[in-house]
Amino acid sequence: MSKTNKIKSLLALKGVKSVEYTRTLGLSRPQALNTKYSRDAFSGDDLIRLADLTGTRLAFIDPATREPLVTFDQNDVKKEKPASHAAHERSARRNEQHDVRMEKIEAEPASAA
Repeated sequence: MSKTNKIKSLLALKGVKSVEYTRTLGLSRPQALNTKYSRDAFSGDDLIRLADLTGTRLAFIDPATREPLVTFDQNDVKKEKPASHAAHERSARRNEQHDVRMEKIEAEPASAA
């Protein structure tokens, strides 16, 4: 079974909608999750967030003892700036650059005609 099918199965078993998982991943559009599904492209962080969302644990299990050897939780997720925050910062930098250009234009003396 593919990762995508396992993820969809877990969401269904836990009664969690894909939209909630989309938000948990910090994706701006549901189509972005569909792209991940179609490419079967999920990172470890995506799976840790899925486990947290569904109230489960992501772990490596010893097949002999069936005991978890290593478990992962939200503390293991790489801390990133949310996409919207990064976009806001880019927009602010563009506005600052625009303001500087406008100041230069306004500071230039008007030519006498």
